[in-house]
Amino acid sequence: MIVKNSLTKDRLLIAIFCYNFRMAHSYKVGQRVTMDRSKIFSSAPGTYVIVAALPESGGRLQYRIKSELEKHERVAEQSQLHLMLEQV
Repeated sequence: MIVKNSLTKDRLLIAIFCYNFRMAHSYKVGQRVTMDRSKIFSSAPGTYVIVAALPESGGRLQYRIKSELEKHERVAEQSQLHLMLEQV
């Protein structure tokens, strides 16, 4: 019984640790970003606007993005996006 309770406590501590240190989105809705097009040749050039932050999928953070040059929205991984510095 003591071993079983100890394992349960360890699992609980691990679950709490993982929850507190889960991945966080870097971009906010409305921010302008550019997309790494090295692997996606059919994407529009230029800037995109973050439309929504999507839930984590397979350990990767994703966003719904929209280009002014396209009628549709796209889903892109956080690793493909780069913050566009605003021009003053």
